[in-house]
Amino acid sequence: MHWTYLAQITAFDRYWDSVALFGLRFALVALGLYLAMQAISHIPYLSRYLNATWGQLILFLFLFCLAFLLTFWQPPLRFFHSLGVVDADSTLLVWLDIVVSALALSRSGQIWHYLFRWLDRRSA
Repeated sequence: MHWTYLAQITAFDRYWDSVALFGLRFALVALGLYLAMQAISHIPYLSRYLNATWGQLILFLFLFCLAFLLTFWQPPLRFFHSLGVVDADSTLLVWLDIVVSALALSRSGQIWHYLFRWLDRRSA
């Protein structure tokens, strides 16, 4: 087993550790958004409307709004902020970072949906 001491960790290692931590955090929050979407889509009396085409659009907009609020209140979920590209001074880039991260987070929730649907078809 190879042990790395704190003094031996380079800036490159810290960068990749922060990217990996961001990816893990992002994937877990996207999974939580997917589970919230599934819980909402299985509410009795609403499920037949939410499973229609317009209902899926409404669910996506709800998921995007929830992802927008999460990325607004949790700066570690912002993509460019985690990479160190955006400073807190540039407000235009911060808002662009929030919108891009919210879109990526909401689409990642949908990717979990496609992954679980594919796994369900494979196991049947």
